[in-house]
Amino acid sequence: MHFINATKFATSLMGNAISANLFLVGYAIQKGLFPISLTAVERAIELNGVSVDMNKESIYWGRLAAIDINKVKSVADIDKDKIVKTESLETVIKERFNFLIDYQDEKYAKTYKSFIDNVIKKDNNDNLEELENLVRGSGSQFFGRLSLEEILSLYSTTVTTIKPKHSGLAFILNKTYRSSMSPIELLEATRGTWSRPPRDQSIRFAYATYHNIVKEVYKIEGWLPAGTQQYFFRDRKLGDERLKKRWEFIGRIADDDVRNLYLRKKIRMKRSYGTPFQRV
Repeated sequence: MHFINATKFATSLMGNAISANLFLVGYAIQKGLFPISLTAVERAIELNGVSVDMNKESIYWGRLAAIDINKVKSVADIDKDKIVKTESLETVIKERFNFLIDYQDEKYAKTYKSFIDNVIKKDNNDNLEELENLVRGSGSQFFGRLSLEEILSLYSTTVTTIKPKHSGLAFILNKTYRSSMSPIELLEATRGTWSRPPRDQSIRFAYATYHNIVKEVYKIEGWLPAGTQQYFFRDRKLGDERLKKRWEFIGRIADDDVRNLYLRKKIRMKRSYGTPFQRV
């Protein structure tokens, strides 16, 4: 178990707490605890094109901290006796919101702001059932987001090709996927209801994808008219006029030997031109 006050170091060394994330990545890489190489991480930063020098420097300080923490402490020159000006919560949130706009864009800043609003509301109400996102719309926590591993895959030049024996359909959930989805919600969003999907013997697996990143892999057991199966999170019932000539698959999560090959990986896909699925 490793403990390090990354926020404190990042704020002192880089001028902001956001750098703490990549400070920790650098620390973990140097300790051999990170599953992705330094070269791949730096390449992802370059491809992203946002605050490249700052992000690389944050990784450098994290790596140095893993080797010589006292050296980093001396450079950071954190004065324990210094009088710190107390800021109001509103001021801190506003400053960080503006920083995130400069760091990336307003959409990214709204993700942070909506999360903070939720925390504040929960704290005030002390009622989980009333916890809701106060900033609905593009960039909020109810829209799809990616883990660090998935972001690195997204910006990496490495693309995984689905093997012929695992051929199937990649369902494009860019508009419907949410990071807060439960496994059953994701299954329901993936299995149906689709207009004229290919249903031949070569369609063995279903890939739930978000911006070409595989969020789950399902083994297709068969196809049924849309609405045949029960839906808990979607209004889909057999006989609904909207579901005429539509289909849904019967399936389960794929075995680990298949799932682990593609889960959280960027897979090779053609341009969809608005089609919600494609053969892979």
